[in-house]
Amino acid sequence: MFLARSLPLAARTCFFAIRLTHLQLAKRLNKLLSSVPELASYIRVLVLGGDGEFRFWKDEVLPNILGMLHHLQSLMLDGEDSEFTYWDLFSEDFHSAFINQFKSPSLSSLKISNIAGLPFSVFSNFGGLKRLSLVEVFFKDDSSLLVPPPLALAKLEALEIQRLSSTTAWIFKQLELPALSLLSIQPPISRSSTAVDPMQQAISTAGQSIQHLILGNFCGFATNLDLGSIACIRSLSFTVHYSRWWHAGDPDPDLDWISKHLADKSITKSLEEFTVTIKFWRYDDMLAVVPSALTPKGWQGVDRALHDVPTLRKVCIFVDQDLWDMYPADDSVRLIQAVEEFLPNLRRRGIVSTRLGTAGTSKLWEM
Repeated sequence: MFLARSLPLAARTCFFAIRLTHLQLAKRLNKLLSSVPELASYIRVLVLGGDGEFRFWKDEVLPNILGMLHHLQSLMLDGEDSEFTYWDLFSEDFHSAFINQFKSPSLSSLKISNIAGLPFSVFSNFGGLKRLSLVEVFFKDDSSLLVPPPLALAKLEALEIQRLSSTTAWIFKQLELPALSLLSIQPPISRSSTAVDPMQQAISTAGQSIQHLILGNFCGFATNLDLGSIACIRSLSFTVHYSRWWHAGDPDPDLDWISKHLADKSITKSLEEFTVTIKFWRYDDMLAVVPSALTPKGWQGVDRALHDVPTLRKVCIFVDQDLWDMYPADDSVRLIQAVEEFLPNLRRRGIVSTRLGTAGTSKLWEM
């Protein structure tokens, strides 16, 4: 009786978010939920996999667990980081139980990563989602699905697509995204001229409704992307990478590209916030670059393009690196000061803020 009375007090916290990375963890949860079924109502976030040891695809314990969860708000399936996990390795029972979760009125967020062979037909079950993330997902090459009927994701507010194959561009051509407000995109690590095709199609499909755009880790690919269809953007986040091979006077294609688009008043007419995140691959890259190799041209282009945008109220510059707190403070400060010198017009408006750390993600995307 004590357990029954105390469950509502403790379970809301202890069972709110569950992560299953190993078969033994899944079996323990399955046994617990079978013994105390009311615990299932407290589980709102479920993460399957995510540590490289997710190797219990065929075991029936996962379909059993999914079948007991009727109040999930967020669901994540994360395959093997280095090798991918093939959708067909999961049992048919898992396929059914996983996809049935999409029909739950409580589920609003779904993230799928490192999965190969996912059928396009799963999109037909995404109609109730508000947030969708697809990271390194490869769809099944099925000629019978090359021209599927258009699918309306009427409630989708946030979409993240990272490192998708260029062959998936046709998928976004078949989607209708009338409510999409936030789009976060990152191309695959590829030198193909078609690498940005899925992202370009997503922008073209939802350009009229996008208010928040996050462009991550383009490393030169951005020059193939056109933002012309975006009509009412309020915030734009952009990432610039530097490495030890960067030399003073080198062209900066990403900054030059973003400056060109920022100069288009039809894109920036509603812009309120612009964020640039500066990344370094390694610590010695930072030492080699800071600050003499920074090329002023690209930064000055941003300054000229944005200085007279009346709606703009904040320009944020972040220095974001792995283990950034191990970098000498003097080097980081000199980098910040160098960038600020390239933005005189914006500094005079008093809207530039700079700091070390990470830009984070929009609250709209929190899962």
